[in-house]
Amino acid sequence: MNAGGVTDMQNNLYTPKSSGEMGSSDMGMDAFLKLFITQLQTQNPLEPLDETEQLAQLAQFTSVEQQMKSNEMLERMAALMLGQGMSNAVGYIGKEVWAAGGALVVGNGESTSSKYTVPANAEKVSVDIYDDKGNIVQSVDLGAKEAGEYTFAWDGMGSDGLPVADGQYSIQFRAETSSGANLKISNMVQGIVTGVSLSNGSVVLELSDGRKVLADNVWEISTPKPKPDPEPEPEPEPEPEPDPAPETGTRFSMK
Repeated sequence: MNAGGVTDMQNNLYTPKSSGEMGSSDMGMDAFLKLFITQLQTQNPLEPLDETEQLAQLAQFTSVEQQMKSNEMLERMAALMLGQGMSNAVGYIGKEVWAAGGALVVGNGESTSSKYTVPANAEKVSVDIYDDKGNIVQSVDLGAKEAGEYTFAWDGMGSDGLPVADGQYSIQFRAETSSGANLKISNMVQGIVTGVSLSNGSVVLELSDGRKVLADNVWEISTPKPKPDPEPEPEPEPEPEPDPAPETGTRFSMK
């Protein structure tokens, strides 16, 4: 077997691959050394292999081997960090969070609220509310705003003046300066975390109303305030007792 054959085999078997593409046919260090030794033993004494080429083959194999081990180590570290992120996110369960997002939920005629940040003084600020089909159900003019953070609370009414159906809606803020320049408005949504899951390598928090936010997008965490107990209904006042009936008939006295 000549040196070119070994080099061709190396190039064929050690073209960089993802971890999912690697199979049992990939050559390991032991197999490479056996092949390399066989090559030395069977070389033509009159035309020995070039030492420079031999060293280049060894260097190439060692480099690829180290790269594979580095990739495996990085994958283990990523999995470990993701698992750690899941463990940390479990502590969010039962907590109230504010996270970057643009989804509101309407239930029983009430809507969740949203915070939005105006980066500079704006002459006009408005918000468009969309249903799950992308249709605008309401547009609200918020007027002029100075730079700062604000809370938007929707009354759950549509542009037709009627309450919208319960469900999830998305919001998009728009703002303009006095010169007509558009401003980018960032907004956050609020909810109570009830579960944690993984999606596409990211930790996702599941909220009590069905929305989902990325754990990396959480900005505020707090303990939800307990809802006040409903006031007891007043006891009905007792009905007045009726007056006693007057006595009837003739009263006799005995002397």
